[in-house]
Amino acid sequence: MSPAFGRQVCFIGVIMYRPFGLESAYKDYFCAVDEIMRRFDGRPHWGKIFNLDRQDFAAQYPKWEEFAALRKSLDPKGMFLNPFLKSLFA
Repeated sequence: MSPAFGRQVCFIGVIMYRPFGLESAYKDYFCAVDEIMRRFDGRPHWGKIFNLDRQDFAAQYPKWEEFAALRKSLDPKGMFLNPFLKSLFA
């Protein structure tokens, strides 16, 4: 499930300063970044904030279905799924 699978890649890191105790519009910011990256067929880093759903991943990752089946076979009760991963795999 590497963002680099099957193609040459360039990694672009996008960050936003979030001052402690203050609200910031980080969700809007990262949604805008997602929109830009989709135009270039970008795949997100799994450890970063992004706004993709199951259909987006299935379209972007050539072996998505195989990975989902393997994940389920190794964790049939979903012990290692958090709420976000449940939205992708459950």
